[in-house]
Amino acid sequence: AAMKMSDAIDEQILKLAPIMTNNNDQFLQSIVDGRKNLEEETKSTIFYSIFWQAVVSAVLIALTLYVVSKGITGPILALRQRMTALATGDNQNEVPGLDRRDEVGEMARAVSVFRDNALDRLRLEQETDRMKLSSEEERALRDAQKLQDAEATSFAVSNLADALSRLAEGD
Repeated sequence: AAMKMSDAIDEQILKLAPIMTNNNDQFLQSIVDGRKNLEEETKSTIFYSIFWQAVVSAVLIALTLYVVSKGITGPILALRQRMTALATGDNQNEVPGLDRRDEVGEMARAVSVFRDNALDRLRLEQETDRMKLSSEEERALRDAQKLQDAEATSFAVSNLADALSRLAEGD
C-alpha cells in the first residue's frame, strides 16, 4: 500500500515538477527583471541627482560670483579708480561707497579725507596766490604813488630852483 501510495505521489510529483520548475523559472526571471529595472532606476536616479547637484552648484557659484562682484570687487574697483583719479589731481568728483558700513566704506571715508585735504590745500594755494597778487597790486600802487610824489617833488624843486635862480639874477 505504501508502495502504491509512493507511486501515486511520484506520478503527481512528475506532473507537478514541470509546473513548479516553470514557476521557479518565472519567479527567477521576475527577480532578474526586477533587478535590471532597479539597476536602471538607480542609474537614472544617480544621474539626475548628480546632474541637478551640478546645476544647483553652478547656479550657487554664479550667484556667489555676482554677489562678490557687486558687493566687494566692484566697489573696490570703483574706489581704486577714484584714488587713481585723485592722485592725478581730480579733486572734484565724490568718493563712491561713503554710505557703506563695512571695510570698503571705511576705505572710502579715508580716501574722502585725502580728497578733502587736497581740496583744502588747493583752496589755500589759491588764497595765497590771491593774497600775493593783491600784495603785488598794492605794492605797484604804492610804487606808482611814490613815483608820482617823487615827480611832483622833483617838479617843485626844479621850479623852485629856477625861480630862485631868476630871483638871484634879479628877476
